[in-house]
Amino acid sequence: MKWKEVIKKKELPKDFVPSGNFREDAKRLGIAVRPEPLTEDEIQQYVRHVMGESKTPQERVSTTPSTGQDEEAAKRTKENEAELLARIKERNKKSRQE
Repeated sequence: MKWKEVIKKKELPKDFVPSGNFREDAKRLGIAVRPEPLTEDEIQQYVRHVMGESKTPQERVSTTPSTGQDEEAAKRTKENEAELLARIKERNKKSRQE
């Protein structure tokens, strides 16, 4: 169970009395918490990670290489477009005759 769940339910066990120690209270309620608080270095490292400062500008840009279209797909596209173009031309021809 997480604190958010406890807060959403707005329920605590009837016999629960806060001790003033967050970790002890969490343990009694069965809520998962980090065993030890983060050190200042860990906090700074996390902030740099989240802000993207630990990466170079090139690393921050995420792109995927273009793979192009496989030969079969290109052939299908060409055939489908030829079919479509022929239908459009036929429709235009009919409309001009009317």
